[in-house]
Amino acid sequence: MTCRWLRNAEVLTLTPLMILLLLLVGCGGAAATAVPAESAMTAPVGATAAPEAATAPEATTAPVVPIAGFATPTPAPTVAAKAAASESTTAIQVPTTIAQPTVAPVPAMEIKFGGHIPMHDYASPTNRAAHEWGYSMTKNIAPLFNGLLEWNPETADPDDLRCDLCSSWEVGENGTTYTFYLPDNANWWDGTPVTADDIVFSLESASADPDALGELFGGIFKGQTRSSSILTDSYYESSRALDPKTVEVTTKFPAPGFLPSLAIATVVMIPRHTVIDQGKIQSILAPDDFNGSGPFTHLGYTKDVKNEYAKNENYFKEGYPRIDGMTHFIILDSGSIVASFKAGQVLMTNGLVNNLSNKEALQLKEESGGELDVHFAGPAAAIGVVLNTTKKPLDDVRVRRAINLAIHRQPFIETFSQGIDLLGTPFPPGAWFSYSSEEAAQMPGFRELDG
Repeated sequence: MTCRWLRNAEVLTLTPLMILLLLLVGCGGAAATAVPAESAMTAPVGATAAPEAATAPEATTAPVVPIAGFATPTPAPTVAAKAAASESTTAIQVPTTIAQPTVAPVPAMEIKFGGHIPMHDYASPTNRAAHEWGYSMTKNIAPLFNGLLEWNPETADPDDLRCDLCSSWEVGENGTTYTFYLPDNANWWDGTPVTADDIVFSLESASADPDALGELFGGIFKGQTRSSSILTDSYYESSRALDPKTVEVTTKFPAPGFLPSLAIATVVMIPRHTVIDQGKIQSILAPDDFNGSGPFTHLGYTKDVKNEYAKNENYFKEGYPRIDGMTHFIILDSGSIVASFKAGQVLMTNGLVNNLSNKEALQLKEESGGELDVHFAGPAAAIGVVLNTTKKPLDDVRVRRAINLAIHRQPFIETFSQGIDLLGTPFPPGAWFSYSSEEAAQMPGFRELDG
């Protein structure tokens, strides 16, 4: 059995402020994540939510939005500490001006401010610079920066985007020209205003051909690669500053996928003057070099132990972030993770991967006496059998077809995910371009005949 990681999710996704529900990059539904207490949103298309998912009006979180991937659906569990709600909950952002209306608004809720949230982190961040990040970096660094766009955490629509580091945008009639307008009050932490030149620089850095990247910007990125979670390069052609607060972006062809690609949490906007003029490439091994625009500032990284964050008091979005700070404790062993939750040393996880199996997560909930919730989000990844088609008899397509028909998928799902995972169709079940789970269960190779 192998796990085929998605190009993002990710995944999933989401605004730097909503670090509490980062992109999901899990294997076979074996990852669990904490979300703010007693809050649940509709899972993304093709996912199954936990039967116990609560909707009490304490806080709300962003829906987990998977990046388009061709993976076997796999819901992943999430864990939340109910007791934390009264002291430290996170809240949704109020949108800045956006180019189109939102849909399916979440009902008004009481929002509680302040508090410091201790979180579990499933792995140490890797030593990579901006736009090289994989998931292990994104969960730690996304709170420090903004994307140009973000998925709207106030609705359950996985296609609903809104501005993050812009105030509005327009799409030209040709479908290949996008104009983004920047807020006047957005600054980098050093007080320098965010300008169109920063956006152009960031888009070039994120979208440049890897072979040409080392020659750009005076060789500052020499030897670096781009994250596989960044998909803008498939669409991006060029960009230019029309004035200090207006950016025009041109795509290679009309592409509905371009705007969602900008909302992926790895496509952060970075300060040109800090990276180019000062040579600070925004790496976790040099946390003092960070100069973001995001809702949190970075207090420090203790290698393999923790990352610490404080509220950005000068954040350009008034009233945000809603909490005073957070600490991400790096705990790898599942037994230690369970013990930390039981002792109240951590109240949630900082992403949708946390090294707990479905069984361990559900058992933790049961043993918590009602203090913890488990929610499932997905689909997240593909689990399957890889066949070596260069070896006999697997080089015979008839043999491969026979194996596909002979594999009894339902017992695998029951054994490895406690019956929570979904049948692995080529596209996630329930998506508009895919089969439903019910339809898949009637197909040859998927259906059960005579027991």
